[in-house]
Amino acid sequence: MLNCVKAPVFLIAVLLMNALLVNGAHASELGTLFAAYQSAVEEGDTEKVRESAAGVYEYTRKTYPEDNKNRAAATLNYTKALFADREYELAEEIAREALARYESVYGEESLDLVDPQLELARAIAGNRRSSAEHRRTFSRYLNKALKLVEDNRGEASALYAVVALDAGRISLDQAGSPRARKYLEIAQEAFDGPYQEHTLKRFLASFYLGKFYMAKEQYRTARPYLESALEIADTDGAPDGALELTARAFLVDIYEQVGEEEMSIAQCRAIGKMVPFNMDQEPRSLYQRMPEYPASALRNNREGYAVVKFTISDTGIPADVTAIDTEGSTSFGGAAEEYVKGLRYAPRFVDGKAVDTPDRKVKISFNLAK
Repeated sequence: MLNCVKAPVFLIAVLLMNALLVNGAHASELGTLFAAYQSAVEEGDTEKVRESAAGVYEYTRKTYPEDNKNRAAATLNYTKALFADREYELAEEIAREALARYESVYGEESLDLVDPQLELARAIAGNRRSSAEHRRTFSRYLNKALKLVEDNRGEASALYAVVALDAGRISLDQAGSPRARKYLEIAQEAFDGPYQEHTLKRFLASFYLGKFYMAKEQYRTARPYLESALEIADTDGAPDGALELTARAFLVDIYEQVGEEEMSIAQCRAIGKMVPFNMDQEPRSLYQRMPEYPASALRNNREGYAVVKFTISDTGIPADVTAIDTEGSTSFGGAAEEYVKGLRYAPRFVDGKAVDTPDRKVKISFNLAK
């Protein structure tokens, strides 16, 4: 069964449980701090996770020597919390410290270094304040992690496939790198072959390969990977989660791009069945594009917006699209109408049947790049 996936996912460095083996006041205080961290992770509150992870990190930094396992684990957890909170620059700094701590504790050839190497790669790729040349160094740590697994377990191991999948996701999501394809193909071959019992990993490998080709606008190539991901998600009646919904949304876009409207409508309706319709919220399309900036407004450096009223039809295709308000240029109205007509939505369901939902409004902004 494929479990639902929540983002961000916080992975706790379990070595902190060694705190329970330490005698005296240190164990008690660290145990209290770590319990608060675990509670924040379970709640999924990014800000609380960061604050509690920082508390554990500061305590172990002041209390334990550099080669202490608790300190190493606390540093790695703090790295992950910072990254989840989008503090990429500090995340990279702490990730380098975490890797140094793990090397000090376990040695440079240990499999225990794989996780901190992956986290450092993720932080480097995500740190947009650094130079492009510096960000490209992220792959060095991905390759080090894979080499460690190869040396300890072999390229044919399940762990090698898991790390390749993580490397592909980091390369795609944080770096937008073409290297992602190589890593993801390794993972997909493994999880479609000898390790296909790992259903979630198998799903992710197909999903991310589809996402890779979507980013390159190779829709026909992306299609079978996303369709395979959905087929995997339906195995044994598994519940749909965030990634499954995203895969369906990608397929809406793919089917529109290749001219298969009925297939697109089927996915719009499938998403509508899974997600309750919120009448009080501005409608959100299943995929995003950039509206075409009107030439006259561009020539005159005009910025502004248009408010568009429309009906979300039972197919998810916008109907009765009309601009009802503009600011900055009247040309924004027509551009916004054309933009909305090209979007697709999850329709509302009543008594198990898709229905039209009129009088939906959305504000489309037109801003010049600074």
